[in-house]
Amino acid sequence: MKKKAILECQECGRRFSATIWTKITTRTGREVDDKIFNDEINYFECDRCENEGFACYPIKITDREAGETVTIIPETYAGFSVVEVKGKVPSRVFYDFFDLQWHIYLSRGGYNTVFDPPPEETDIREGLDKGIITEKEADILRSTDWDSFFDNMDEENKKVNWTDEQGAICALCMKLMAELEQSKKVVEFKK
Repeated sequence: MKKKAILECQECGRRFSATIWTKITTRTGREVDDKIFNDEINYFECDRCENEGFACYPIKITDREAGETVTIIPETYAGFSVVEVKGKVPSRVFYDFFDLQWHIYLSRGGYNTVFDPPPEETDIREGLDKGIITEKEADILRSTDWDSFFDNMDEENKKVNWTDEQGAICALCMKLMAELEQSKKVVEFKK
C-alpha cells in the first residue's frame, strides 16, 4: 500500500510531496520483491542538494507464504524525514533512548525547569542498595565533574553542547533519580 506524504530533506530542509510505501506483502509479484532487493522502496533524491537516502517511516511487511509480519524503519542511509502522511497522524522517530528522554524533558518545560542537582552520596548508596545502578555506574556518578555540564549549556540558544559521554552520564543520573523517586511512592502492605 502506498500513501501520499510530505518529506523533508535532512541535509537542506527542502520539503516535497512524494508517494511512500506503508505496507507491503512479499511474494505476491516479482516487481515488489525486486524493489526490496534493489533498495528502491522509499528511496529518494533531493532535487536541491542531491542528498539521497531512505524516508524514515515504518513499513509493515507481511511474508505471504510464511504468514509472518515485521515492521522495519530504514536506518541506513536515512536521508528524509516524513513530515506528514495523508490520512495518518505524523509520528516522530527516535533511534536511541537519550534522544527520547531529552525530547520528554523539553516537552515538560525544558529550559524553563530547573535541573535537578547532581546525586548525593546517599542517593548513590540507595541506588546501589535497591539495584538501580551498578558499582561501576556509582563510580561514574561519583567522579563526574558536574560543573562541566553547566559550562556546556548555551542558555541563549537553548542548546547543550554535551559530548556523547556526558549525554550518557545525564541519562544515567536521570534514571537513578527517577527510579529512586518512584521507589519512594510504592507502599508495601504487610499481611
